Amino acid sequence: ARERCAVVRTAGLDESADFHPDRWETGPDGRVVLECGTTAVRVPALGTHQGENACMALAVALELGIDPAAAARGLEAVRLPAGRGDSVTRGGIRIIDDAYNANPASVRALLHTVSLMPRDGRLVLVLGSMLELGDRSRELHEAVAREVLGAGADLLVGLGEFKKVLEPLRGTLEGSLILGDTVEDAGLQLRDLVQPGDTVVLKASRGVKLERILSYIDSDSEETCSTTS
Repeated sequence: ARERCAVVRTAGLDESADFHPDRWETGPDGRVVLECGTTAVRVPALGTHQGENACMALAVALELGIDPAAAARGLEAVRLPAGRGDSVTRGGIRIIDDAYNANPASVRALLHTVSLMPRDGRLVLVLGSMLELGDRSRELHEAVAREVLGAGADLLVGLGEFKKVLEPLRGTLEGSLILGDTVEDAGLQLRDLVQPGDTVVLKASRGVKLERILSYIDSDSEETCSTTS
């Protein structure tokens, strides 16, 4: 980029970036708070990776001469489409719906975010296929599954490609693993196991339509799917 452009700026949470916050932290709700001089910004989207995105947006605004306070308020007003890290509580169950899309990097980012969030009850991870990965699909699902197994989930639900790669562990993980042929199949198995205090995390590619599983664990599922907080 530096060979082709007269001006190149880098941005991110790391201090090595040209633009970076003076201080930042991830709150208990999984959202990053940035402090840039006298301006504080609470990033409206879940995860430290969204904190990186916020830094890039602020860097662009400052490069264009926009008032930092105005840029911060504009950033805080952002509302993402449903399914991109929605976090709501229904019937005592915290639901994190990040089922709008999935790839290996975004699954890892979600696992990291969830690891930073305090919880009172169990962690329930519900994973559907990461689509459009081509010839490396099996390999990438196996790699992500290994990381998922180290994420400390009390109950793991695998569908599609994740069902295939987790199948050999059915005996080892008996009682903490649900494998479903369809969203409906997994939902029926999960329905009587989720309880108040649990944190349920959904992640899959858009084609899986994993949010349908909410109807089995949440009586207010229609509202949950359309609410971003």
